[in-house]
Amino acid sequence: ETMSASDCKFKIGDAVVVATELAHRNNPRTPEYVRGKRGVIGSVHGVLENPKDHRGLYDPLYTVRFDLSALSSCSDQDSIWVDVHEEWLSSLHAEEKN
Repeated sequence: ETMSASDCKFKIGDAVVVATELAHRNNPRTPEYVRGKRGVIGSVHGVLENPKDHRGLYDPLYTVRFDLSALSSCSDQDSIWVDVHEEWLSSLHAEEKN
């Protein structure tokens, strides 16, 4: 069974923070350089089937935009976009955005 984007926890433009680690580590593919970092949802992919993976479906997938300056000592205004599953993401409340 697949989910549509409307069934997902986050929507485009939502501010999120990536977990530093997961106790159950269902999907360990989240890059370490974005763990614990703040980003903004740029795309909502929902649950995608992966016929080569026999562990079942993962949580919904999002593309999250991160400011490069938040990930490194770079002072450029560039950003990077990283695919992150929902289980790694938490809402960033308004008072935490600054």
